[in-house]
Amino acid sequence: MELIAFGFFVYIAVGYKVTDAVWKKYGWQVGICLFIIFVYAPVWDMIPLKIYFDQLCASQGEEERVSRVVKDVQGFQLTETDSHFDYCWDYASRYGYAYCEVQVAEETDGGAGNHNSDRERGAAKTVEKPGMYRLYVRKRASEACQGRRNGVMDPAIAVFPKKKRDGSTDDALCLIREKVGQFISRYQYIRQREEIDPYYRIVRTKTVVVDKETGEEIARSVVMTEPLHFLARQFQTHTSKSVCPTTGKKGANLVSRVLRPAGNKP
Repeated sequence: MELIAFGFFVYIAVGYKVTDAVWKKYGWQVGICLFIIFVYAPVWDMIPLKIYFDQLCASQGEEERVSRVVKDVQGFQLTETDSHFDYCWDYASRYGYAYCEVQVAEETDGGAGNHNSDRERGAAKTVEKPGMYRLYVRKRASEACQGRRNGVMDPAIAVFPKKKRDGSTDDALCLIREKVGQFISRYQYIRQREEIDPYYRIVRTKTVVVDKETGEEIARSVVMTEPLHFLARQFQTHTSKSVCPTTGKKGANLVSRVLRPAGNKP
């Protein structure tokens, strides 16, 4: 970041010197033209990129469709393209669900602590073993937070510290990750992310909510993150801002709006 800032400073300094020299030698008209070129050069692709993205959105984006809303949902199964436990921690600890279930297909580095967010900053980074898991939050004084079930240590229960938004440990709560033999949730939230344009770093996210008992698709949405123009790509790898014109403000929190949590507290 420091190198980028230094380069930008050098660019401004050189631009000023060159513009000033041209202004004095060829007059203010040429000087102003050169100044405009220097200012516009770093963001030269913004206008054509906006046209390209609008066309992409029209062809690959989808309006959100919701057939019904389910109330008092205890929990659901989360299927993610690029994350196993992280988003599950989010829903189990912040949105009022009693639990979130996830299946890990292969051993990967990750688990709680993969992201610097409330999906549990600092909760020990683990190696995810293949299997079926249920994640939930409990009071620190509970038996589960001691890794016990019916007074006996249970190897299927893994306990992690619950972190607050400021990064400090929440002494009243803990996070539980339990390996289970089968899922109990009726609903499944499927979220698939795909980078459809690596150069501009445009990510297309498809989300679907399914009733596993009936096979009914309750809701679906397809959103795309805004592309990064030349200057932005020097500072960011991706953006999480979804601006696809055909989807409006919907999409990101589809599950909590369609599967209304019961508001369970640990």
